[in-house]
Amino acid sequence: MKQMFTENENDITFPIWFNQGLIREKRIKQVTRKMYGSSKDSTIENLTPKEVRHYTFDTNGRVIDIQIEQFYEYISLGAVQFNYQIDQDKYGFSKPEVITGEVNDLLEQFQLYTKIEYSEKYLVYKSEATGDYKFHMLFKEGWGALSLDSILSPTPADLVVLGPPGTPVNSFYMENTVNQAKKTSFKYSKKGHFLGFEKDNFPFAKSRTISYNDAGACVGFVDSTFNDNVFLLRRTSTFDFSNELPSRLVHARLSGVMGEPYREIETFQYTLFQD
Repeated sequence: MKQMFTENENDITFPIWFNQGLIREKRIKQVTRKMYGSSKDSTIENLTPKEVRHYTFDTNGRVIDIQIEQFYEYISLGAVQFNYQIDQDKYGFSKPEVITGEVNDLLEQFQLYTKIEYSEKYLVYKSEATGDYKFHMLFKEGWGALSLDSILSPTPADLVVLGPPGTPVNSFYMENTVNQAKKTSFKYSKKGHFLGFEKDNFPFAKSRTISYNDAGACVGFVDSTFNDNVFLLRRTSTFDFSNELPSRLVHARLSGVMGEPYREIETFQYTLFQD
């Protein structure tokens, strides 16, 4: 949940969106995810998907392939495939082979990084699209502004993340050595469960709170958006389950102006390995 349903889904070089143990336990071979546009209806009978994603796994639960296609009223707008021929390293990094069709605009939505340097203290990646860097500072003693500047020397365009890719604590861009812009803070329980995040992108602020049932499964989350501390928008996302697996996710969006909420629906279908 730290990666899924956020912009981190488009960071293709870190395919760590799923619980690998659960995928392996349930013997899931493929997940087909269909995303539908906004509607006041709570069903998808009269809707066509705007995007379809096929996630394919090996028997260990590792993502080995993703196929993504976007549509407008059954007309394909573009497709792209990411094939992971190299196992993820211990931080979840795996650079895929990229396969595109004739229409390549879809690829621009995704981030691809190259691994530059690993050390005991930090990780360095470079964006293939922009050439900007993403730094992960691993040890807490280096989280101070002066330490970050002296060790990493980030530019204002470089993303700095405190903590490893799988369990980040904060992320931000450094300005004038000490100022942190576009900061995101991640929250965890004492047992390590992800509880949500707070994101500050002046003048806007966004927060997410995640809900779990008694069995420890995520049942939904709430996103709230503010402008200068004034409420703008709330989106409540709720899972439906079938056979202990998510079958549908309904996002209900309500603005500060009272009215009937708009809904966006996602569905999940599963293909299992056969004995």
